[in-house]
Amino acid sequence: MYLPDWMQKFKEKRTEIRLINKVYYKYEVSYKYNVIKKRTDKITVRLRGKITEQDGFISSDKDSLRQKAALVPNVDVKTYGVYHLFTMLLDAELKSFKGYFKENVSEDLFSFAMMRWAYQSPIKIASHYHQHDFFSEHWSKKLSLINKFQHP
Repeated sequence: MYLPDWMQKFKEKRTEIRLINKVYYKYEVSYKYNVIKKRTDKITVRLRGKITEQDGFISSDKDSLRQKAALVPNVDVKTYGVYHLFTMLLDAELKSFKGYFKENVSEDLFSFAMMRWAYQSPIKIASHYHQHDFFSEHWSKKLSLINKFQHP
């Protein structure tokens, strides 16, 4: 499609400019190989905004929201109830446990026992539960025993 000279500066890789009802719109596109057709298909992903000669590129409302959402840091919500229950009820046991084992080993074993009891968790996904529980904040972030059995 022919684009006017003033429009050339808005062309970018992985985007497409379309003229619809005398208004230029910029779309994000991707390409995927189609095995049946034996050629690459163009897939329109989303509308980025419209382009006018006077104002230039005007981002769409949804695209603006997407960009703002990308700037917001990820928030990790952790459960606290099971941690609180275990530390309140088994505080004496944990202290005596630390007398028999090194501190990091006793924390690993205690945390693993908590995950198995509270969630009936198989060994394979105990690390997933640990990462989403307050134990991972209170004690070490990387448990040596639990992280050996990472969830795929």
